[in-house]
Amino acid sequence: MNFYNGFSPRERRAWNGVGRPVPQRCSVCGCGPERPLAYHAEDYRDRDSVYAICARCHHAIHIRFRRPDHWRRYTAALDPAGWFQSLSVDPEALHRPFDETYPEGLPPPP
Repeated sequence: MNFYNGFSPRERRAWNGVGRPVPQRCSVCGCGPERPLAYHAEDYRDRDSVYAICARCHHAIHIRFRRPDHWRRYTAALDPAGWFQSLSVDPEALHRPFDETYPEGLPPPP
């Protein structure tokens, strides 16, 4: 596990989605339980700010720093108002504190 949005691997490991209801729909692509669904966090300080997400979208979110063009093509076909549209593709965001990358925060989970 690596740094993500300025959160250390230790901080990220301390977070988990245990105790949350099983997600029913991906908040990115809208798929249902036909695909494995889990939770994704961008701000590890806020345990309520987690997004239900399928494995395919989760993978796309995490590789967006290495493959920004892929990310842009992927999200171009999705909801233009979706929370994920405001995610940074700047690799420096991996180590930069969340509040510096997202001073206004991110949209709340649907």
